[in-house]
Amino acid sequence: MIHTRSSLAGALVLLCACGDPESPAIPGLEVEEWEAHSIASDARFVDVRDMTLIDHSLWVLDGAPPFLTRISLETGKAIHLGQEGEGPGEFLAPWAIQPKTDSSGILVWDFGVYRVNEFDLDGTYQGSTTMSQTGRILARSDFRKVSYADPFRVRSTPEGYLAGSFDRRLDHTADFSLGVIRLSGPSLDPGQLVVNMGALMVPGVESMTEWAPVPFWDACAGYLTVWNPASRVVTWIGPNRSPQAQVPFDLPTGELQTEDNERYLEQMARLELGPQYRNHGIDFSTMAPQVQGRFSAHRPLVTDLRCQDADAVWLRLFSTRDDPLGRASEWIRLGRNGSKRHVRTPSGFSPLVFTSEGHFGPLELVEGDQAIARLTPPATRFSDPG
Repeated sequence: MIHTRSSLAGALVLLCACGDPESPAIPGLEVEEWEAHSIASDARFVDVRDMTLIDHSLWVLDGAPPFLTRISLETGKAIHLGQEGEGPGEFLAPWAIQPKTDSSGILVWDFGVYRVNEFDLDGTYQGSTTMSQTGRILARSDFRKVSYADPFRVRSTPEGYLAGSFDRRLDHTADFSLGVIRLSGPSLDPGQLVVNMGALMVPGVESMTEWAPVPFWDACAGYLTVWNPASRVVTWIGPNRSPQAQVPFDLPTGELQTEDNERYLEQMARLELGPQYRNHGIDFSTMAPQVQGRFSAHRPLVTDLRCQDADAVWLRLFSTRDDPLGRASEWIRLGRNGSKRHVRTPSGFSPLVFTSEGHFGPLELVEGDQAIARLTPPATRFSDPG
């Protein structure tokens, strides 16, 4: 079912880039207000989970039928692919999409049936492969609704596919300490160990702790980039799997506030009890101090990492004002040369694909569904090489 199309013009009213006094500031670095523009397509989505860009087309992976959509950036034409089911070319719970290593097609990893579906660049189904036992990530189905961490990330490189591998089921943010990043084949079979994420965890973080500072990673242009929350350093790992550059990024973040924990608890009540959760009479201000041990003592600095190319990554900061799970609307662009830019994105927009021409991601509409938009710097800064 394709959900109701709605006017993007009305949705842009939501895109006020309001200030957030909770986000850490970088002395001497101006906060840039970037602008969102709709792409020329009327395709609508329910819960965009992943996106990739290849040959001037955005491939969008949704959490609801028809699941897979290809949007031409040149014409705006959208082609919808895939239906719900467990048969060839069908989807149950797809989470990751990437080009094949030779860019001749698209792979979609369905963690609901542990299968990898392949399509050519025209959208024609080519076949499927069963995922290996090692590549099967066990996690609560709503993991990304209770944590800013993303266990389902897969990235294509010329040498193979990078993905997280975990020893047991993931229920909490700190469970990332159980994981490693491996370089494998498309079935995510046991492959080369590249990064032990547990070795990057802040000492003393317990498995039940929410908002634990955890590692984040991405891959672009053959480079794996990793955020180390213990050392507060971003490392670029080259095609030979050896570190090529390390750039520190450290800001004071302070302790978590009672308001942070209240917002998280209210979100969990909304998730568990539904829209009428307030009718249950829960006093979140009283509950928050009672369950303080469930939360990290200090705010995490980074809640996501996305690479733009081989020379730059984008780090998402923490704030519960933007999102009860801490995913702020503020990002830091960190270059391999140490350069920094502090960018505030419009509320309701979550960039997933980062390029030098702009960033693409889902935009929350007034009606409750999502459209795809492009985020660009102000015109006066568009030619800024930083």
